Amino acid sequence: EQMAAWGPVTGITDVEATMMLSGLTDRLGLDNNEAGWLVGWVMEGSEKGWITEKQLGFKTGFGDAEGAEKILRMTANREGFGDILAEGVRMASLKLGGKAAESAIYTAKGNSPRGHDHRDRWAEMFDTCVSNTGTIETHMSAMVPEAQGPANPMIVSDEVARTKGLMQLEDSAVTCRFNTRMSHTRLTAAINAATGWDMTPDEAWDVGRRAVNLLRAYNVQSGITKEQDKPSARYGSTPVDGPTKGVSIQPHWDKMLENYYTKMGWSPEGVPTKETLDKLGIGEVWKDLS
Repeated sequence: EQMAAWGPVTGITDVEATMMLSGLTDRLGLDNNEAGWLVGWVMEGSEKGWITEKQLGFKTGFGDAEGAEKILRMTANREGFGDILAEGVRMASLKLGGKAAESAIYTAKGNSPRGHDHRDRWAEMFDTCVSNTGTIETHMSAMVPEAQGPANPMIVSDEVARTKGLMQLEDSAVTCRFNTRMSHTRLTAAINAATGWDMTPDEAWDVGRRAVNLLRAYNVQSGITKEQDKPSARYGSTPVDGPTKGVSIQPHWDKMLENYYTKMGWSPEGVPTKETLDKLGIGEVWKDLS
């Protein structure tokens, strides 16, 4: 993802510059994905004129590694225009408005996606937008092949809901996803071997499902609504070239979201129901939602 942020997202082709910017982002305490989309947005804005040289303090554009370094440092230190950029892509773009707002890539909750073009990875785009965290909550590798690319909107919605909880089980077990591969059966066997427990795979999966529902309940209490479960206009835009040219997720979004809420056991507004919380053994949470 660092190579994506400081390569194709920002148009930088110098590998050494990509490595430098990746390391700098870490040292400045910034997230590579958010920072990559932010810097790429500034570069495009500078090229197209909706971010002026007077605002930014200099001219930049795609491929400008030195400009990227300047933007990162001024953002981390909130210097000049960096004070606006430090609010993240969503808030900065909305503050500028106009073309700047139309061109930014983010979810309505305010986080940026991982450093890929998800317009042909519908499951990842959908999951990123409905996620209760700042990134994906499940992964396409655990889904059926029909959910891997564009089209098949309801299968995508079904599979995102079906696989929720697997990542959270891994996180609870403190294992590396690249090793345990979201396999709840293997994780259950390992947990039982280490603890002497007799947990079933379904009971283990419920550990992850509880985490997802608790996260959602917290977000609902914090003011998150179904209106935040969607992409920005640019993030969810229709590809204009390539193998998925003209294929858009947008006409299907509302139905996908409705189906997802149903499969998750949530209300039409995206709130976990009392029945769902009771089933997972966290029914006491309902009093904070009702």
